[in-house]
Amino acid sequence: MANGSLTTTSALITWSSNQNNTFGGVYYENGVLAGTNNQLYQRWNLSALQPGTNYRVGVFAYCSLDRVSDTVWVEFNTNDTCYPPVSISISEVTAHSAKLSYAFVAQVPGDILVNLSTDPNFASCVHISTTTSYHPESLILNSYFNNAPLQPNTTYHVRMSSLCDRNADLTSVWSETLSFTTLQEYAVTIDANITNGTVTVSDTAAIEGAVVNLTATPNHGYSFGEWVVTTVNTPAPELVTVTNNSFVMPEGGVNVSATFIPNRYVITYKNGNNIQYQDSVAYGTAIRPITDPTREGYTFTGWVPELPATMPAYDVTVHAQWNINKYALTYMDGNDMLSQDSVEFGADITPVANPTKEGYTFNGWNPEVPSTMPAHDVTVTAIFTLNTYTVTATVNPANAGTVTGAGIYNYGSEVEMRAEAADGYLFSNWTNAQGAVVSTDAIFDFEITNDTAFTANFTVMGVVATPTFSPAEGTYYDAQNVALECATTGATIHYTTDGTTPTDASAIYSTPIALTLGDTTIIKAIAMMENMTNSEMSSATYILLPTYNVTISDFTEHGTVSANVTRAAAGVTVRLTATADEGYHFGEWNVTTGTSMVEVASDNSFIMPDGNVTIAATFVANEYTITYMVDNTVYDVDTFAFGTAITLVDNPSKEGYTFAGWNPELPQTMPANDMTVNAQWELIPCMAAENLAVTSGSLTATSALITWN
Repeated sequence: MANGSLTTTSALITWSSNQNNTFGGVYYENGVLAGTNNQLYQRWNLSALQPGTNYRVGVFAYCSLDRVSDTVWVEFNTNDTCYPPVSISISEVTAHSAKLSYAFVAQVPGDILVNLSTDPNFASCVHISTTTSYHPESLILNSYFNNAPLQPNTTYHVRMSSLCDRNADLTSVWSETLSFTTLQEYAVTIDANITNGTVTVSDTAAIEGAVVNLTATPNHGYSFGEWVVTTVNTPAPELVTVTNNSFVMPEGGVNVSATFIPNRYVITYKNGNNIQYQDSVAYGTAIRPITDPTREGYTFTGWVPELPATMPAYDVTVHAQWNINKYALTYMDGNDMLSQDSVEFGADITPVANPTKEGYTFNGWNPEVPSTMPAHDVTVTAIFTLNTYTVTATVNPANAGTVTGAGIYNYGSEVEMRAEAADGYLFSNWTNAQGAVVSTDAIFDFEITNDTAFTANFTVMGVVATPTFSPAEGTYYDAQNVALECATTGATIHYTTDGTTPTDASAIYSTPIALTLGDTTIIKAIAMMENMTNSEMSSATYILLPTYNVTISDFTEHGTVSANVTRAAAGVTVRLTATADEGYHFGEWNVTTGTSMVEVASDNSFIMPDGNVTIAATFVANEYTITYMVDNTVYDVDTFAFGTAITLVDNPSKEGYTFAGWNPELPQTMPANDMTVNAQWELIPCMAAENLAVTSGSLTATSALITWN
């Protein structure tokens, strides 16, 4: 048996035995039994022992219920006390840390513990554990609860002890408690109103006397100007000296600001290879373009590249762009424009083809057309000389009259032609050399534009043709437009519509006469023409009858209805057709106009009333018979209307048979035909008697009771 892993409060006892069940006890040095354990199986962890105490451990085994082995003993002392305390000191105190230095009084093979707290009694503290295997001499205290850094201007308390047994949490006596106060720290604030650049600081908070480094980063197009660092905790802000982008932190917070200056860049305006103008402009400021340059025959269109609205962060060179001008070259004839061209400055000019003007000869342009286009609009006017033309006049037929107006005239002159008929003739018209009628007036004026020949035509006086009507008179069922015509060219038709005889004071026909339905109109007409006899009067009578709708009702059932017309005038015979569906026959007509009934004749026709009609008809279901036959004898006869439910008669009976139904099988509703059905039978089978016997006691001299089943 041996003891192992000996500490101040525990020991591991091991042994070997050929017994499975081993028992043991622990005895103090004075022999008092401290405890027992059975079934230890060759290993026993002793714990909760006292430091610096002598122990004896005995182990024995049961061989049987009445046999026990000898006790084997082992004796040991637990380790005495923990290691002596350490000596500590505090130095290098900052706003967020302090240096803890320490020295061991004796050799320390284990770990050390450090308690750090704002409570001098360490009721709430941070435990800092560190190994001493490499024998450090100091450590930096820079975190508190949840690894938060030490707070500025705060008093902390610290003590230290060596750790004898980490498992048992045994420590030496604590060292003396030292207290230290972290330094006061002041805010370094960056001004929120800094523009055109950014500023960063090495520290956002610093203690008095610390060096704070500054970094200025200008925005694109700007340069750093100067630092402005001022105190914020003094009655009036004071400037803090900045040297080489750093300053020494004063006692109190500071505000850090900086100015950034826009760079200046050159903008050059060029016209071709010549510099038109140069200007130095600060970055980001508005660019004011120079006055547009000028060039004969050209229009300035802008600068390339396009001038930015504000100065970019680089030099800019822009070049004047020009469009060659076009000017109007206008060709005029007096106040009338003949044509107009748009011609580029300096381009060669090819004049338009010489203009022509009816009755004139072209003699050139005034002023002359230039050979190349100048830098202005040009207008030239055509020069024309007036022409002269000859007018001749003849009479047809010869000696039918006289004419005047023939001669030589300047172009455009107004010429009067006059014809006068001889006795027995009437002036008809003037025709030109091509035979076309140019006037029906004996005296007419015209403007001469070329050599002209006229013929005055005369006719013998005659009678005006009688007017005709289209369409012809008659009875109509739609509105009509009656046109009047006369075969005599130029005749005027006078007409009346009230049956009176027309005169030259009656209405003059010009457009077709509109006739209204429901009216009877008598049109009378006569045609008249100067120097001719009036026509005979013609007459036509028009009877316009209105028509009305013939509508088939949507509510007719079990059949269809039609009429030979869809519209008809009052008094017209309308013929109807009724077609019944299968199983039905026609009942009666129902023809209405408004709320009145219209009588329908036996031949299915009616006389159209003075109004719209609606046609309906009723159709009646046919009746059909069912004859029930039993063995070729009429059993019953029933009558049912088509489509109604069939009610069966009572089933017949027949001795020795069972009724099996009707053949053919009856439908549920009556079909569109008569039916004959025959009864069907099934024979009832005979049954043989069984167990025939004479009942005991029923036998007499004259009778016997026989039973069977």
